[in-house]
Amino acid sequence: MNTLSKDEFDAEIRKLGRMHHANILTPLAFHYQPDEKPLVYEYMPRGSLLYLLHGDRGPSHAELNWSVRLKIVQGIAEGLGYLHTKLASSHLPHGNLKSSNLFLSDDSEPCIAFRIWSSSPDQPSNVGSSILFGYKAPEAAQHGVSPMCDVYCLGIIIVLEILTGKFPSQYLNNAKGGTDVVQRVESAISDGRETELLDPEIASSTNSLGQMRRLLGIGAACVEGNPEQRLNITDAIQMIQDIKLERTIQALPSLRDG
Repeated sequence: MNTLSKDEFDAEIRKLGRMHHANILTPLAFHYQPDEKPLVYEYMPRGSLLYLLHGDRGPSHAELNWSVRLKIVQGIAEGLGYLHTKLASSHLPHGNLKSSNLFLSDDSEPCIAFRIWSSSPDQPSNVGSSILFGYKAPEAAQHGVSPMCDVYCLGIIIVLEILTGKFPSQYLNNAKGGTDVVQRVESAISDGRETELLDPEIASSTNSLGQMRRLLGIGAACVEGNPEQRLNITDAIQMIQDIKLERTIQALPSLRDG
């Protein structure tokens, strides 16, 4: 972001300002300085997904049951789908998708917040930093960010954080099943050990394990090492919506009984 000129920064802010989607958090204001360009957003009282998953294990964390997590996944995917298709002409991938940039509304609707990246391939920004290592697409350091990097990050958030409840760095150099989350997930799927990866707090919903395994497969398809083999965001959205529909139908008998 600090590599952008004032005119470039203003142009990117105008692009963000044209976004209107339930899962996109549009900036309200900004401040420009050569070395600092903060964006101002609407206050989100539930905080970030990062905090809810990995921070205080209080009442808010307890509300992250399977239905809520599936809703969060669907909202993130649909927000990315809007960004990648409706605004495709702007060539503006998110480029920094991670749980600390995802905020939840009072009804657990996820909203994607932004930071602005330089579009220069010689300036992959901080994508290669240790902070983002667990989210980094393999091609990002060499070629810069792209929409397929966003798909990779979506897969990491689905597979790792939302389904397992773990932070990406917790899987680095793990001797069981591989040195990173992608290898571990691939190993678990090939061995039929998917349930071992699931957060115990949602794995107890045994009647939904099939849905969780399907979502795990979607996440794995999003983190293919070759970006050309990754799941298309449109297909990912449809597959997630299919799981959500199944979940809704599954809940109907209990609604009738209530």
